[in-house]
Amino acid sequence: KPFLKTSDGNSIIDNIINNFPKKTHLIIIGNRKKFNTIKKGIKKKNTTFIKVKNHNSGPVFSLFLAKDKISKIIKNGEFFISYSDINWNWNFNKVRKFIANKKITIFSHIGFHPHLEVDSSSDFFTINKKKKVNKVSEKKLIKKDYKKNNLAIGCYYFKQFEIFEKFFKSNDFKENIKKKEIYIINLLNYCLKKKLEINFYNLNNFVHLGLPSQFEDFIDWKKIIVNQF
Repeated sequence: KPFLKTSDGNSIIDNIINNFPKKTHLIIIGNRKKFNTIKKGIKKKNTTFIKVKNHNSGPVFSLFLAKDKISKIIKNGEFFISYSDINWNWNFNKVRKFIANKKITIFSHIGFHPHLEVDSSSDFFTINKKKKVNKVSEKKLIKKDYKKNNLAIGCYYFKQFEIFEKFFKSNDFKENIKKKEIYIINLLNYCLKKKLEINFYNLNNFVHLGLPSQFEDFIDWKKIIVNQF
């Protein structure tokens, strides 16, 4: 699905990569089953490909399997994480200024989204009076109207990889891995328990293209909004 074409002719993964400066060091994690396809499909320079075993334990487990190689590249420096089935627009210079003194930032969207109209099983969060994240929810609404919920789009910023390394050693990680897939939202829950400050940055333009039905929604709404109006 990262290689599906969007309205500008680029693939989903092309648009994700293009949201970052050209000199960004890109790390792509793929399981054995899909690794060769992924490696052939991405030609960007400054890219490290990490192959992990096939599993059904979620994206954070892939990060766990790749952690030693990741830490050698990042060296506990700052980094972004993005899922491979989302597209968004931002002004990276403004983003850079916002995250300058932040440890963790969730990139978010609030308001209309075509697929959420029919299926609201996405990750959401709420904020306190200081405009800091105080609650996260995995694939479940917090407020009844999805348009009033802060949606975690699937792109995140972290100041240090050490946050992940501590999570991997925690009981939260060990208990979750036995039960279900682990997502970044589970890590954020752990961070809130540890009273780490989590910020958010709201984006005006975002689309999730993770399921065939979501991609079909995208195509249908494009026909209605772009072609007819």
